Order: sequence, then C-alpha cells, then structure tokens
Amino acid sequence: MSLKLLIDEDSQAKRLVNLLQSAGHDVITVNEAGLMSKPDSVVLDYARLEKRVLLTRNCDDFQTLQKVNPNHPGILAVYQQ
Repeated sequence: MSLKLLIDEDSQAKRLVNLLQSAGHDVITVNEAGLMSKPDSVVLDYARLEKRVLLTRNCDDFQTLQKVNPNHPGILAVYQQ
C-alpha cells in the first residue's frame, strides 16, 4: 500500500523523503508545495485538498487543528519523547 504524503517543514530531511519515495510512496514536501513558513492551518488545508496524509513532528499544533476540523486524510504525528 502506498501513501500520498505531505511532509511538513520540520520533517523534510532529504534522507527521509528519499526513503519514503523508494518505498513507493507519493511524497511532496511543504517546500515543493510552496508552503514554507505558512500557518499550520494552511498546510493542513493543502493536505486536505490534495488528499495527502500529513507527516509532522509538530504534534501539539496539528492535534489542536484536527480537533477543530477532523475531516482530513490523516496526520502522521511523530513524537520524539
């Protein structure tokens, strides 16, 4: 199963992107999407419109946003504790 992913700016390391692409996933970074330094709500709206799962380490902010509007393809939140 391959995923359509949007990689948030805090997670867009080239190695991670390459590994995900090599595994067959459709990956785009916020940089490639022209979303660098945009508010998290804009990033999540883009993911929603493009039907992409958002991969982020910004867990708290996106958890709050998804509570406001849980309609999205998914958020892959990577906790570092």
